[in-house]
Amino acid sequence: MILRSKVPGVAKCGFLILLLACASVVLSLFYFAKEEIENEDKPFEDELQYFPKPFLPFSREILDKNFDACLFAPLTLDLSGTNMTVETLFPTLAKQNASTAKILKIKNRPVFPVLKLFTDLMSLFRIDLVLIEPSVIFCMLSPYYKSLLLRRKFSFKDISSSKHVVTLGIRGIDAVILKKVSVKAKIKAYGFKMEIVKEPLLDWMEMENFTFSENHFISHAFFKHKDWIIHLVVFYERGNFLWHSSLKIPPNVKRAFGELNFAESASAYENFAYESLGFKEESLSFINIPSSPQYFLFEMENSKFLECNSTVVSSFLKLNRTGIPNKHSSLSVERFNKRTAVGLQELKAVFNPLLMHFWIWSGTMLGWYRQCGVIPYTSDVDFGSWASEVDDLDEVLHRLEKSEHLQLKQRMGIAEQ
Repeated sequence: MILRSKVPGVAKCGFLILLLACASVVLSLFYFAKEEIENEDKPFEDELQYFPKPFLPFSREILDKNFDACLFAPLTLDLSGTNMTVETLFPTLAKQNASTAKILKIKNRPVFPVLKLFTDLMSLFRIDLVLIEPSVIFCMLSPYYKSLLLRRKFSFKDISSSKHVVTLGIRGIDAVILKKVSVKAKIKAYGFKMEIVKEPLLDWMEMENFTFSENHFISHAFFKHKDWIIHLVVFYERGNFLWHSSLKIPPNVKRAFGELNFAESASAYENFAYESLGFKEESLSFINIPSSPQYFLFEMENSKFLECNSTVVSSFLKLNRTGIPNKHSSLSVERFNKRTAVGLQELKAVFNPLLMHFWIWSGTMLGWYRQCGVIPYTSDVDFGSWASEVDDLDEVLHRLEKSEHLQLKQRMGIAEQ
């Protein structure tokens, strides 16, 4: 399919369906209207106005009607309403644990008591936490979203070895409070033993104007209470997305804790809002979840963050003696980058609600790798998406037609053809 933008410029997408659906968003250099052709000598004025769409607002229908059982009862993986079985996903665990075809016990005791104690404690310091424990969030989802995530190849880490761990997210600006002497004393009084993991400051943190009192930042924190471990993942705003650090886990700690989520690599996530579960009952008021819990889980698989290699960029710029242009022929760098961002934002607005993967590739990926940005002399943005994830082509087309900035121009290479 080929898409043309309704704003000055063109966007083109082509689904070349084999195993991969390939696409290209072409950012036009000129208007195609007759009056622009007649007045091509006049200065080009870019009047593109763009307001990003609200990102996947929370809806109670996303959650199972009895989602609170995931907190108040021993946690189980319930695959009812999906076409998956416990044996299909976890053949070893199915043999080792008492389970049925659709239900697998994950945690021996309810997470609610320790979760409420800890979130109530943090509320004393006006710290909002977000529950991001994958097994608990997955348990809360409706059968439809469980099934959709499994079709999208969502998978857990070794859930059998993390029965006593609950993972929560915290903002970097709140994490610094944990270092205060009075806060440490209160945490100890509540029966928690705290361990903070610190990392040296990164260059981009100084560029983002973070205020740090020391030359390090808090990356993760752990709180032990009886047999439970609370794992706090610290998220930092980086531009318009959230970033968290990796965590090096010593072998002896790994044996004790099991596999920890959000530790293997530095990762990036959409800058999400959160929703209190207090609408279900008052005792859940301080327990928050991402406002789009299904999308948060969907992001996990491909969240690994790769820094652009500044050494490669420096080398390219020094060795570029071939006369390759370093700027666009018609648009300023700011205008050209704005059009690129709009194209990608619109694609996200189409694909993200459907939990469909897409990624930059070809010349666009080359620009990121070689120049840490968009190739300035190009006229398109290349991306790919899996054809196998097109569950409802009509729904995809409908979302494209609703776009204010993309216009369906041509269709080609549909999967069933």
